[in-house]
Amino acid sequence: MKRVIALFAACLLAAALFPSAASAQRCATGVRSLPDKAFAHPAPTPRGLFSARTAAPVTVRNAKVHLTEHFQIFWGSAYPASDPDWADPDKDGVPIWVARLGASLEESFAEFEARGFPLPYGSETYYLDVYVGNTGVQVDTDNTAAESWWTVNIPSSYYAYTEIDKDFDVAWFVFSANFGYLNDLAILDAVAAHELFHAVQRGAGYPWNDEVLVSNTKFYAEMWWFEATATWMEDELFPDVNDYVYFVASEFLANPALALNTFDGAHEYGAAIFAGYVKKLCGSTLPFTEIAPEAFSTSMESALRNKVQACSSDTFENEVAKFWALAAHPADTWPDGAFYASGPLGSKIKSVGYVPYSYAPSSLGMPEKYGASLFSVSNPILPNRYSLSEMPTGADALVAVSAKGSSTAKIVARTEAMEKPAGTNNLYMAVVNA
Repeated sequence: MKRVIALFAACLLAAALFPSAASAQRCATGVRSLPDKAFAHPAPTPRGLFSARTAAPVTVRNAKVHLTEHFQIFWGSAYPASDPDWADPDKDGVPIWVARLGASLEESFAEFEARGFPLPYGSETYYLDVYVGNTGVQVDTDNTAAESWWTVNIPSSYYAYTEIDKDFDVAWFVFSANFGYLNDLAILDAVAAHELFHAVQRGAGYPWNDEVLVSNTKFYAEMWWFEATATWMEDELFPDVNDYVYFVASEFLANPALALNTFDGAHEYGAAIFAGYVKKLCGSTLPFTEIAPEAFSTSMESALRNKVQACSSDTFENEVAKFWALAAHPADTWPDGAFYASGPLGSKIKSVGYVPYSYAPSSLGMPEKYGASLFSVSNPILPNRYSLSEMPTGADALVAVSAKGSSTAKIVARTEAMEKPAGTNNLYMAVVNA
C-alpha cells in the first residue's frame, strides 16, 4: 500500500535587497498537505554501502546522482539547459547547481555539528536524499514489485522543502532547479542551511512532521520558532547572502502589532530578528534547539520563556518588551540592522515630540500578544512623565525605552519620570501587550 506522508513545506521565498523579491509569490510554508505536489519517499540508502555511485537506485529513475559524504542528490535531464548555473564547465557530469547544492549542504552539516547541534534526522544511518524538482526525476512511491512512479515536481514559488520519512526515520529534501534571481547560487547556500536546519530541529526531538503527536493547533502556534531560527541560521552560516532581510524589514518590523508567533507564510521568517535577540541574550545559537523536547511536551512559549529567563536576569515578558524597543532602531543592535531599518519600519513608529503621551488603544489599536506599538520621542524634554490611558480591562502592557545609539533597553513603569539619555535627543519607546 502506498505510504501517505504529510508535507511540511519548509521554504524561504523572496530575496531581500533584490527588486524582484518583493513581488515573489509566497510559499505554502506550514501547509501540511499538498496532494498534487507531495510524494512518498522511496527506501533510503544505508550509509557505508557505497564509496561512490554513478547510477540511481532502482527506486529512482530518469535521474543522475551526485553522492557526497552525507547526501544523495538526484536530478534529471529536464533541467534548464540555458541557465549558466546548470553548465558543467569541468565536464565531470555534475552541473554547477548540483555541485553547489552538495557543497552547501555539506558545509552546513559540518558547521551545525561543530556548534554542537543534534545531527540532522536520520543522518547517522542513511544518506539524506535530495531531489532537484522539475528536472524529470521519478521515484517508485510504492517500493513494491508493482511499480508506481511519481515525477518529482516543485512549484515555481518554492525554493525547497524538508520532509520526514516516518517509516525509516530520516529527513529528505526537494529543491528547485532555479530561483529566478541573478544571485541564485548565493541564495542556494542560504536555502541549503535553512532546510538542513529543519532536519536538525527534527533530530532535536520535536516531531513537527507528525500530525498525531503535534496537532494542527500546536503546529500553527509553534512552528514560527522553527522557521525563525532556521532563517537566522542562514545568516549565521552565510552572512553575505542576506536573503532573509526582506522578511525582517517588510513583513515583521512592518507589522509590529502582530502576535510574535504569527505564522502566515512570511512573518515567521522575519521573526529571525527575535531569534537573533535570543542568541544575544544566551551568547549562543544552541538554545534554538535545546528547547525542542520541552516545547513538544509542554508548549513553545513555556520552553522559550524558561530558556530566555535562564539566560537573562529578567523575565521573558520584559525581554520581549526590551527587544521591541531595540527593534525600533535595529542598526544599533543587529549586524544587518541597517538593512532592517531601510524597510517600512519608519512609517510604523509614531513620532511624538513631547511627553507625557497618552497611549489610547481605542484609536491606535491594541497590539496582539507580544506585539508592540512603537514610538519615537524625537526631542524629549526630560525628565518628564508619560502615561498609558484607556487600557482595556485586564490588559497587561509593558513599556520599554531605548536611546538611539544604544544596544540596551530598560523597562519603565507605566507612569515614570524619565531622564534624558546622555548624548542623544532620540528616545524610542515600545508599548507591548504581555
